[in-house]
Amino acid sequence: MEKKANKCESSYIEYCYLSRKLTYLVSLQAGHAGRLFKIHRKLLGLKCEPVIAALDGSFDEGRQGIYRFDETTEGTVTRFIEWAYRGDYPTVIREIEPVQKSLPHGIEANVEGKPIIAPPAADFTSENHPLLVHIRLYIFSGTYLISELQHLAFEKVTACFMDLEKPNSLDTQLAVIDAVRLSFLRLHEHDALLNWLSQYSAYCIDKLRLQSSFHDLLSDFPILSSRMMLSLNPASSPPWKITQPKYPFTHYSPNRSAEIKYDY
Repeated sequence: MEKKANKCESSYIEYCYLSRKLTYLVSLQAGHAGRLFKIHRKLLGLKCEPVIAALDGSFDEGRQGIYRFDETTEGTVTRFIEWAYRGDYPTVIREIEPVQKSLPHGIEANVEGKPIIAPPAADFTSENHPLLVHIRLYIFSGTYLISELQHLAFEKVTACFMDLEKPNSLDTQLAVIDAVRLSFLRLHEHDALLNWLSQYSAYCIDKLRLQSSFHDLLSDFPILSSRMMLSLNPASSPPWKITQPKYPFTHYSPNRSAEIKYDY
């Protein structure tokens, strides 16, 4: 699915949690309570102009040397830093021992100490699910105008769906539904990925319709229903040829949280 990229999935983000002894660094943070992740200012300027512009300004970011992503997960931030240094990012984040790494060729810095990695607690469910990981990076890179990363994330997430084919298990059905919901919640309605996901949802309608959360998704985002209609086929039989069930059951829906926040 991702060729040889899996080789790096066993290691944690190798450049993201750098030692405070390094100079010419700025900090990135997910929310206001997350850990600070260091990245070289010069490299950040090459990869993400909107963020470095904020850090160079006279507002809080510039004075503190910290840029906070209010609606971004920590995993997305660390994968962005990994990509900035290596040109790729791992799907799965795992804990490893501290490892020394250097800057890529062409990036100069005055290094007084050795960069290290502080192993965090990793979430091996939603935080590391391939569909959600790549879609979060796609949303993030679109928000911060990182076209190269967005293209990479698009290639990765569509490859995941192609490899999945149809979601046959409960877990994969729920993951697909969450991925589609996150996309329609965060992306612009004309984004190319939304058309792609609409076509995929129509292709998997026989699997996704088994879950009440998919019906909720269609209700919350009518535009998805409209786009799926372009790909759906006519019913196999007219209503007068359909035998109604002898023992109809009322619709059952498990209890769900009244308020669900989808961060990218």
